Amino acid sequence: MLKCAERPSPIRLPEILHLIFQFLVEMTPQEKSSQREIYSCMLVCKQWYLVAQKTLWREFRFMEPTRLEKFIDLLKRTETIECLGIENKKRQSISTNKFVRTIAHRGQSEVPEEEESIMAPSVMQRRIRERASGVKKIVLHKLKQMEDDHILPLTSWFHNLQIIEFYICEKLTDKVVQSIAMNCPQLQQLLMPGCAKVTDSGVSQIALHCPRMRHLDLRACSNVSDESLLLVAKHCPDLWHLNVGRVSSATKVTGRSIIEIAKNTNLNTLGLAGCAMTDDAVIEIAKHARSGLHRISLNSCSALTSASIRALMQLCPNLAVLEIKQCLLVSDMATLYRFSTRRVLVELCPELQNRLLTYKVELATMSRSNNVATTLLAGNCGSDEPDEQSSTDITTIS
Repeated sequence: MLKCAERPSPIRLPEILHLIFQFLVEMTPQEKSSQREIYSCMLVCKQWYLVAQKTLWREFRFMEPTRLEKFIDLLKRTETIECLGIENKKRQSISTNKFVRTIAHRGQSEVPEEEESIMAPSVMQRRIRERASGVKKIVLHKLKQMEDDHILPLTSWFHNLQIIEFYICEKLTDKVVQSIAMNCPQLQQLLMPGCAKVTDSGVSQIALHCPRMRHLDLRACSNVSDESLLLVAKHCPDLWHLNVGRVSSATKVTGRSIIEIAKNTNLNTLGLAGCAMTDDAVIEIAKHARSGLHRISLNSCSALTSASIRALMQLCPNLAVLEIKQCLLVSDMATLYRFSTRRVLVELCPELQNRLLTYKVELATMSRSNNVATTLLAGNCGSDEPDEQSSTDITTIS
């Protein structure tokens, strides 16, 4: 039986440590970096160092161009061992080391092989390659001046990526997206909001080579159309979240592709703000998505009427969020009111908010009138002649 002193402390178990460090990373707001806290953990002891290093190499987030440039430069130098700057020093010391070892082991039949230093360039290169295989997520946040050539090394090094987010990287083009498709077959989430230069060519390659795709965010990618989304519908059956909201080029995304996506995937969240949606399309989407649909954005889909809202009410019982700002043809306030009784968050523009408020006031007034009428009717049915006390009260009121 182990004594208490011999039992390992929970915080020294690598599995527990990794979960703690990963929790720290996930709970840190995106606008802040958790790497500083994890780096401090590396200084505690050898065990913490090894686990923290693994955690740091799981996710990279770059919010400043200079940091990304330094990191890319490191990757480029690592590709050639001699460029690490320490190979020459090692070569210069080889002859000296051999001489010292020969003297130390004189008289022995064999001279043991020299153990490769952990700082040897080949070892460093191998270690970085191993760490690169564990990277699951890369985020580039508002790096508006970074071009394809700056980003391409990332796609060639990290082949096990599951999440890539390029948030408002305005100069990024299909060249990078196609490289991602060819090098990251396990990709599950691709977020490219504000990457306006991405077209159907890049998204089509993602559909063809990343069948595990679950989350596709193409907001403000106005060059993406039905053409590539039809391929997404065909090749990405696990798709769970799709957002193709836009402020221009509305006619490029229609019900033709979105209905197919609703048919062939497991949609939970659907963003169609500013797209050319019709009532017929929304009704078909509701028929196929049904209870799986939890959130839908139809903001600025100006052709929609109350028919779309009624279809969502009847066919999508698990809907939790409905956005219909600037859908001014919607006039069925009774259905919108029923959504609120189902605890659905309905986001409206000021015009629709006023209409719904007016309906609620009219409904409340009507309810009070009905209550008064019911009370009077019940009183009249109770007795034909008022009792003495009631007569006194009525006289007093008069």
